[in-house]
Amino acid sequence: MNDAAAQAQSGAGRDVLLSLHSLTPSTEGEIVYSLSSGGTSLHMLPVAISSGRGVRTVRVTHQGTLEITQADTPDLNLEDISCQGAMASVDLAARKVILALASEGPVSCTFANGASTQTATLTGQTLQRTAKTITSGLASSSDRITGRLSESMVRRIPVPKVNGDAGEENRTSAMIPLTGDATGQTGNAKFRTTLSDIADAKAREQGEKIRASGLEMPGITVARSRLDGWVEGNVGYVRDKNNNTSDDFSNLAIGADYRISERWLLGMAGAYHNIDSRTVEAAPDISGKGWMAGPYAGYKINDQMFLSLKALHGVGETRYFAAPENALDADGLETRRWLLDATVSGNLKSGNWTLTPSAQVTHFGERGSQVVDGAATVDAKADSGRFLFGPQISYEFKPNNGTSITPRAAVKGLWEIEDIRIDDPAMENLKNENLSARVEAGIAVTSSRAKLDFSGSVEGLGNEDGKAASGKATLSVPLN
Repeated sequence: MNDAAAQAQSGAGRDVLLSLHSLTPSTEGEIVYSLSSGGTSLHMLPVAISSGRGVRTVRVTHQGTLEITQADTPDLNLEDISCQGAMASVDLAARKVILALASEGPVSCTFANGASTQTATLTGQTLQRTAKTITSGLASSSDRITGRLSESMVRRIPVPKVNGDAGEENRTSAMIPLTGDATGQTGNAKFRTTLSDIADAKAREQGEKIRASGLEMPGITVARSRLDGWVEGNVGYVRDKNNNTSDDFSNLAIGADYRISERWLLGMAGAYHNIDSRTVEAAPDISGKGWMAGPYAGYKINDQMFLSLKALHGVGETRYFAAPENALDADGLETRRWLLDATVSGNLKSGNWTLTPSAQVTHFGERGSQVVDGAATVDAKADSGRFLFGPQISYEFKPNNGTSITPRAAVKGLWEIEDIRIDDPAMENLKNENLSARVEAGIAVTSSRAKLDFSGSVEGLGNEDGKAASGKATLSVPLN
């Protein structure tokens, strides 16, 4: 469009000489402005940008008012509109100004733009979600290490009696724990199994074969394998009605360890993570994946106290999916990530009572950059830490042979911190610190055929964001 064309008129009106000034952080480009008066659209006026500035002067016919609207530009954030020569009503959210033109003198308006925070905000949210998903969904090594170091270095193969009454001690079989929990806005399903589970099942089969041969003996003792392997996985979702977001995630972890002595255990683990997030209608969706691997270790302090350590390192990759009209100034985010974890736990027994104190410190960090066509642009980093501590107490009832009922209760304190920084002058650093409590109660019913566990908890006690209740059911079924 040439400037003469901008003088077209719809109906009777008056002319005004209008100067449009555009200020942007970009050195080159073009911004389009729409002009209307009295409810009638007049022109679409492009302003070329050079060295961060652009100006266009035209003569416009109006009906006493003139509305000027800057087109939405994804990589720009309109920060100010100022006008001289007329009374102006500014609406920054709508990117427009309405001028009341009482004279025929020249009018000048300046639209000052800064860098858009949309992409940087999305990057910050991605780092925040990733940290919460991984730290809550990653396989816990503490329970596994405690169980392994609590075991004797030998395995007793039970031999059922010829009359078929195996007795409680002979009714052991390997279990695959299948866990599920849901609150309406969150859900999670998990599974896990180990090579030692399979070995336990094989040991029972051997005992059955000995019984079938007609031999009468209390059992056979063999050396327990020092090497063990395991696999764990989970899938879940998080729905946030307040922010209209939805996350679906999955994690898969495998590992192997070797018990080098009565007190020490060393292992290696690897984990793969995936998360798909859908956000508000006008915002882009994201899809992320990554892996981490590294060593872990366990130490038996005494017969009732255990220490577990873990250090993982890996990479992550997230892609942003935006509609053409809401294009971003980055294709996604690529990072290096690591996790450090240390847990001290106890297993103190007195008769049927068991006290299980624990304290866990976890740090998760990421360093990386936004990427455009594979090239790194804006740097980003995130650090999150949590300290979970408190005791659990339980009592075991044995109403009949082979069945036990164990109610339990626990109180945990949780201290969390997060620090997210995006190397963008338009973005403020995100830093949060929170101390809250969690109360949990549950009951486990165990028989020779299966184990069923129910629990409920209230989290976020003392948290400014409020508390949340959840329930969980776990079914452990035999392998054989």
